[in-house]
Amino acid sequence: MPSEAVSKIRIAFVITSLTTGGAERSLVELLSRLDRTRFEFTVICLQHEGDYGRELQSRGIPLNCLRMGGLGSFFRGLSDLRKALRKFAPDIVQCWMYHANFFGTLASFGLDASSLVWNVRNSLIAPGTTPSLTRIVVWISGVLSRLVPMRIIYNSYRAEHIHTNRPLVAFSKRKGQVISNGFDTDQFKASLDARLTVRAELGLNQTQPLVGIFGRSHPVKDHPAFLKAAALISRLLPAARFLMCGAGLDKSNTELNALIKKLGLEGKVVMLGRRDDMPRLMASLDVMVLTSQAESFPRVIGEALSCGIPCVATDVGDCRELIRECGAVVGVGDVEAIAYSVVRILQLSDEERNKMSRSARARIEQSYAMQACTQEYVRLYESLVVGSVDELKDRKVCVG
Repeated sequence: MPSEAVSKIRIAFVITSLTTGGAERSLVELLSRLDRTRFEFTVICLQHEGDYGRELQSRGIPLNCLRMGGLGSFFRGLSDLRKALRKFAPDIVQCWMYHANFFGTLASFGLDASSLVWNVRNSLIAPGTTPSLTRIVVWISGVLSRLVPMRIIYNSYRAEHIHTNRPLVAFSKRKGQVISNGFDTDQFKASLDARLTVRAELGLNQTQPLVGIFGRSHPVKDHPAFLKAAALISRLLPAARFLMCGAGLDKSNTELNALIKKLGLEGKVVMLGRRDDMPRLMASLDVMVLTSQAESFPRVIGEALSCGIPCVATDVGDCRELIRECGAVVGVGDVEAIAYSVVRILQLSDEERNKMSRSARARIEQSYAMQACTQEYVRLYESLVVGSVDELKDRKVCVG
């Protein structure tokens, strides 16, 4: 787009929270790469700033946290959001996650010259895994999707399929577009130094198999399944060790620590809690595992593959398409399949494992690099401001 065609495109990003999570990380990565000579943007967070909020501020990205905390602050938060949008006067309101989609829609009514875009980053909406209030928001959003947003962005084909085929109130198919997560291949890469230093810190030698799971403590992540699989792996490969990393995965987690003791895994599992050195921790692994009961497009799998680490994941979200020959995809909750898939990879010859590692890295570089993801968003935003949204009608884009 010629620079003289328009002044900067003004975008207000509305996100539910900025605590640790894949959706929040994806927004930070996108904003860090948008060209500030072409775009002017601000971030409005419905809740607290969290770790990613502080990171945005350190990068000079304007942030307004509304600190909404439940139904009691509904009208105040909605009023504050509307005031913030009116003051910024955006060309585009880009909402990020369910509650932000909902509140951003309500607050945007009547704003001049604003195109509304939703971003959906979940693939399961069901009792037991999704809070009641969230399910209500999704139901109402199904109705609103046909009336209000210009586009609905999904980060996986699985998420798009589930939302556009929901019973009773499905999301608009016509407005859907898939832009998969992108990954920083400069940051997430193989590193012999990381392998050596992390293992030294953990008290492991360089030949011990190290199997990891990364992600916050939450029932949907099914960490007990990982530990049960670890117990099976340990019986077949006694030297194997297991690394658990993410918020809540530490000594304070009494449930998981009790399970570790019950399964006889004491001394074999290291729980590091939340860490800021994820690239080097990932590069130290032999296999990455994901045992989630639901995901849309898990960042940890793409980041591990970018480091050349084979992955074993449950068949959730777009894991099957993402992993392909670079690991294994098994049924949700199938502990034995998880364990034996990990063992199979660990028992490959050096030549076979090196080949799998190269394929994993190439998969991300060729199809899921962050630069390509950013360009898809740039094209979307420019089309909404300078072109006609009809140019993108019925177009499905997977980054790559």
